[in-house]
Amino acid sequence: MGNLKPVYGWWTLLYRDPTDKRKWVCECKCGTIKSVWISNLRDGKTLSCGCYGTKKTRERNLIHGGAKERLYQVWQNMRRRCNDPKNNRYANYGGRGIKVCKEWSDYTVFRKWAQSSGYDENAEYGKCTLERINVDGDYEPSNCTWKTIKEQCYNRTSNHTITFNGKTQTLTEWENELGFPSNRLGNRLRKGWSIERAITTPLRSRNGDRKAS
Repeated sequence: MGNLKPVYGWWTLLYRDPTDKRKWVCECKCGTIKSVWISNLRDGKTLSCGCYGTKKTRERNLIHGGAKERLYQVWQNMRRRCNDPKNNRYANYGGRGIKVCKEWSDYTVFRKWAQSSGYDENAEYGKCTLERINVDGDYEPSNCTWKTIKEQCYNRTSNHTITFNGKTQTLTEWENELGFPSNRLGNRLRKGWSIERAITTPLRSRNGDRKAS
């Protein structure tokens, strides 16, 4: 512990400048060695040789430039759903306790994850959307993936699943398998049909199931 050298910002103090006792010879995190005024170190007026400011400017430019990217809007919408009670989707996200992990509060970190996990910025609308694997879990790298909107629909908490002949699927999945129009199976069940009858009765009418009932 006694060999640790003082650190100010990105500067590590090496030794007092022999030519001017008001300065210290310091090494920046990037490897640059320079003589720096002691008063500037203490007051925080100098944090590095200049590379710290360059890094922060690059990050700001990335974020501001990224504001024009589709992915930036994905990031913003994700955070609004979880953090903004005025957001019209907050009740199903932040209102249920769903959070965005701390590391994703930084867009640059989220962007790196997205680019390494299958995000396609050139995908057609609805072909590459952010989804939580566990719908009750938070937005974090281990619980998120990229899917189509149709695939996401199968994972919504509002989906009604039914089991027939040992097979469990959502209503949408059953309808796709059976070739039924959207909501036809749900409408049959709401009318009081049994699961077996709703699934095994073939379509008889384009406008409803009056002939099948």
